[in-house]
Amino acid sequence: MGMDFAKKYDLSIKLIGIIILALIFLIVITWTGYLKCGTIPYWCDVYDVAMGPPKVLIVYGDTGLGDAEQLKEFLSSPKYVGKSNIYARHIDGLSIGTLSEYTLVIVTSAKLMSYSQIEMFIEYINKGGRLVWTGDAGTEIPIDEKAPINNFFKDSNSDFNPWIRIKEDNQSFEKLDLSKLLGLSYFANYCELKKCSTYGQVGILEKETKHILVDGVSERLDLRIGEKHDLAIVKQNYNGTNNQILTLNFGSTLNTDQGQINKKVPFLTTSGPAQKVIYYSMPLEYLMMDNNFITLFADMYSGALGR
Repeated sequence: MGMDFAKKYDLSIKLIGIIILALIFLIVITWTGYLKCGTIPYWCDVYDVAMGPPKVLIVYGDTGLGDAEQLKEFLSSPKYVGKSNIYARHIDGLSIGTLSEYTLVIVTSAKLMSYSQIEMFIEYINKGGRLVWTGDAGTEIPIDEKAPINNFFKDSNSDFNPWIRIKEDNQSFEKLDLSKLLGLSYFANYCELKKCSTYGQVGILEKETKHILVDGVSERLDLRIGEKHDLAIVKQNYNGTNNQILTLNFGSTLNTDQGQINKKVPFLTTSGPAQKVIYYSMPLEYLMMDNNFITLFADMYSGALGR
């Protein structure tokens, strides 16, 4: 009798150990992005108990496309996403330590960005963070950083790309490549190339693949731009390793003073470690304000968090 009890007790301890190890394994692969918690019924709830509910930070600056206040309102409203752990902070004064407190970081209305600020976001990704980059964020270079960048592109005979930054002094030369992380190169804002005085259609969004970020979204969507709003035109890098989810079809190639733009350009892409870097060429809030793309907007939240 005593021997049977000892064997059952030993077996129970082993089973508990196996369950604990399995939970740890699931938590790790969920945190790293290799498992979407929504794949397993109720696992998101268990994961949130273990790791805490996801916290989302909206980072904004003083220039560029987007409206951080409006984005926060859309994410917080029960009518759309209805989440409470949504925060917004100005980019000045942020550190990698601050970013690391958040599960997801969304960057909007932050065109002007320094070398160290872009470096901070890249480090956040390398430490396992999830990032949504939008519009023309990070495409304006501080005056005191322009000289080494201009010299670099002049010497390399390559097209200027503000997502590549250079830090140089007498002792060292450092290159920071956000463009490589995104798999994209920034070209210009659409309304810098075409007249956008009034609200109107730009082109058609076309779904390129099945993905959680476009779950339930129509295969084709008419995309419009509101007055005083805009979107970024980006190009796929030659050896870009991103995943194109949505493309924007203009209907024909666009001839501009800055060069020719392909008929189709990237609009929504994923890249980086475990595809945890997401890029939208139009700020998320404009998707709602100008187009009322509720499903596409809600998919951003669940998809970016791997749910």
